[in-house]
Amino acid sequence: LFSNSYSFEDYQVYLNKSDSSKSKAGISYKQRIDRLPSNENLKLSAVAEEMNFYTDFSSNPRNSIRTMTTYRSLVIKDTILTRQEPGKILLNRIDHTATFWSGIVSAVTYYEVGTGQERRQEYYYLEVPAGQGVYAYIGDVNGNNVKDVDEFAIAAFSFQAKYIRVYVQTNNYISTRSNQFSEILTLSPAGNKSSSSGTVPLLHRFSNQTSVRLEKKTKDEALLSSLNPFNRTINDTSLVSTTTNVRNILYFNRTNPYYGLDFTLLDNRNKSFLANGFETRMLVSRTINSRWNINRSVLVALLYENGEKSNRSEFFTTRDYKIFFDGVEPKITLQPGNSFRLSAAYKYTSKRNSIGNKEVTFLNRFILDAKYTTVNAGNVNAKISIVNVKYGASETSFLTYELLEGFKPGRNLTWGAAVQRNLGSSMQLSLNYDGTKLQGSPAVHTGGVQFRAFF
Repeated sequence: LFSNSYSFEDYQVYLNKSDSSKSKAGISYKQRIDRLPSNENLKLSAVAEEMNFYTDFSSNPRNSIRTMTTYRSLVIKDTILTRQEPGKILLNRIDHTATFWSGIVSAVTYYEVGTGQERRQEYYYLEVPAGQGVYAYIGDVNGNNVKDVDEFAIAAFSFQAKYIRVYVQTNNYISTRSNQFSEILTLSPAGNKSSSSGTVPLLHRFSNQTSVRLEKKTKDEALLSSLNPFNRTINDTSLVSTTTNVRNILYFNRTNPYYGLDFTLLDNRNKSFLANGFETRMLVSRTINSRWNINRSVLVALLYENGEKSNRSEFFTTRDYKIFFDGVEPKITLQPGNSFRLSAAYKYTSKRNSIGNKEVTFLNRFILDAKYTTVNAGNVNAKISIVNVKYGASETSFLTYELLEGFKPGRNLTWGAAVQRNLGSSMQLSLNYDGTKLQGSPAVHTGGVQFRAFF
């Protein structure tokens, strides 16, 4: 036998309702027996058992529900042969879709609970070719000539994206209870009617969509509390991670081709426990976006946004901030035909850190964007931005990178072009180029090519 030799036996029995039934249900039992080499024989190393139960009541497209329950148990018979950890996993899932009153109200609900085991995680940053990463090294903040993990941030420009985050599993296991809840609720007084067809009541021009996603992972918590996704009062000794994403969009004239308005409220919160302690992030924003097609060739849009963004770390105090921001962006788009489009925009943003030295920054952007499209052949896009940044401090820090969005105090310039060409009906060639000139730094040029074949 070789060291990588193995064998396994897999057994499964199941009982299902007939596929022709309006409602479906089934149950199954599965067992897997693994053997690994020991001297000159294959010896029993692990036994896994899994049970599944599902139901499907989706014959009515306006009201359907699906459930799934899975239980899996792994028993290690020889700890010398395998490094796998024994464990028991229980997973329950419910999917529900409903539509009421001719499309006036629709809801999509997802709920999942489970138990299992996972390892504590640490992470470090690994350097990759420029443009192929996600994170940027912002500089030696503490002056120790070492690239510490608190000296990296999400890259603002592609040429800075030289690092990826790599997670390392520790040897510490914890038993966890997790749940996920997702809800998308849409209210449309017009129902299946279009809000832009003919004369309609004012109420029919409004619609609203609310989406909520809650995730929670805990340990050593009471069963009922662990099943409740809305319970957020969790002791730090029990918490592994929580995520809350809430978004509400109120539309006015959403499908109207001439003018419309929407108001978006966003609230994202995350708290997770890493090997170095808790890290908490929050983003709350309120956005008003309006558009007006003056005629078939001219579109005017105005966007206003304000909110707050914060980050707190128990171990890396240099990453702590709480930023309040305001921004306004008027934009005009000229499209004389189907082939050419030209957009000009100005965006003003102010940011203020409310803790520490209470840093303040102002960003003024002038953006020009042009696009030319030929039917069945491809398109060409070019963009240039002038960004003026006013910021009093000059030190390198995680906060500075966040406030300035990767730019530097003074005048910054970014530009780029992209060409997409269709080669027949099954091939596509893309060329892209980006340039960046930050205040006091030489220009950086980045280019790329991509070829696609469709089968």
